[in-house]
Formats: sequence, C-alpha cells, structure tokens
Amino acid sequence: MKNQHGLTREIPEPVQRAVRQACGFGCVVCGMPVVEYHHIRPFAECKAHEPEQIALLCPTHHGRVTSGAISDESVLRMRQAPFALAAGKCVGADIFYLEHPLKLRIGSNVFDRFECIVRNSLGDEWFSIRRADDGSDMVHLNATFYNPDGSRSLRITRNIWDCDTSGLWDIRAEGNVLSVWRAQRKEHLRLRAEPPHTLVLERLDMRLGDRGLTVWPDGTAELDVPGGSFAMSGVGTQVGTCIYYIT
Repeated sequence: MKNQHGLTREIPEPVQRAVRQACGFGCVVCGMPVVEYHHIRPFAECKAHEPEQIALLCPTHHGRVTSGAISDESVLRMRQAPFALAAGKCVGADIFYLEHPLKLRIGSNVFDRFECIVRNSLGDEWFSIRRADDGSDMVHLNATFYNPDGSRSLRITRNIWDCDTSGLWDIRAEGNVLSVWRAQRKEHLRLRAEPPHTLVLERLDMRLGDRGLTVWPDGTAELDVPGGSFAMSGVGTQVGTCIYYIT
C-alpha cells in the first residue's frame, strides 16, 4: 500500500540498519530487543523513509503509541536518548549479545553447528537463531507461528515483530530469559541465556494443521504427525543442519 506521495511501507535495508544503530537495537522506551519500526511523522505525510523520523518500538509500546497513550513527540524525545544506549545494552541483551561461537542447549543436548531449529518437509523454516548478517555478535531470532486454520499468526524476522492482529501475542524479557506468549495465557517459546556462549531452549510449542512440535524444559520433544504422535528424549542434528525436521 502506498501513501499519497507514492511511498510504500517497505523500509529499505540501509535505512533499517541506520535506525537500529541509532536506537541501540532496542525499543527506545524500554530497550526490548524484539521490535517494530514506527514512523514518528505520520506515514501518510512521508515523502521518504527518513531514519531520524523512524524509531524502534516493542509491540507493547508501539500499541500504546498507536492508541494515543504515548505521543509521537515523546517518542521523538526518547529516540534522541534511547533506553538501550543509556543503559549500555538492550533489555534481554544477555540473550541477543551472546559471544560466538554460539551453542544451543536442549535438555542434555548441546549443538554448536546448526542453521535451523525447526523446519517442515516443504523446506519452510519455523524457528531459527542465527548470527547477524553483518558479522557482529548480534543474534537474530526468526520464528513463525500459525493459526488453527493454517494462516500465519505471528512472524519474527531478524528480531522484527510482525503480528497481523494487535494484542494477540505478547513478548517478555526478564533478566536473561525471553519468552513469547499467545494472548498472555499460553507460552509458546522460552529462551534462557547462559553467557558467554550458550542459549538454552526451555520451551517451544509450534504447530500447523495436524503437525506440531512441543519441547519441554527437560529436552523431551513431542512430535505430532498425521496418524499419531510420539515423544523423543534425545535429538540430533538432521540433514541441512536442522535439529527438528517435521515430515
């Protein structure tokens, strides 16, 4: 969709990068590292995507700005002294600033060479954690969750939050733990950092139609496939360096 000046909402990558760096890679209000891009000047009036007029906001504070509880003038002031830069790191930075080489622990299993954590038989990646493309120590979270009817409900791409319906999902960062909840009632993902190199997958619940995967804190995985389900107490890296492969 374009505005009256013919500008689309797709922000060019160089502009996104400039905004991330200026905002300290976190919400300018609270420092949350999983964010959305917010045009401080109303998008309808924008002739270009100007980095200084775009701020990173977590889903919670973006919703408060959209509802009018926080003004754009306040966002502009906070962007000039963003929380993450003032604090020296993002909230949850122990998760997203782990040192490489990164290790992933699931129960008693530790993986030091992996590209994808969950992939289906069509090659679609449901869940992955990768080092940032720029070679920095920043860790990018990518995850896709679906509705019962098969439509996409939430997508997180390189730490950018994309939810079709505001308020349907929630994300929390407390100390070295980051979790994703559906409607604040059911936890679908929980990650815990053990600096300097290890990230622990403590909880995961992902499904599409009659296929799904649940991972518990002890590392036990329950795999649902057509015709039944089964539990796995140990996991191993599969073809294509994917840990869980859903057929």
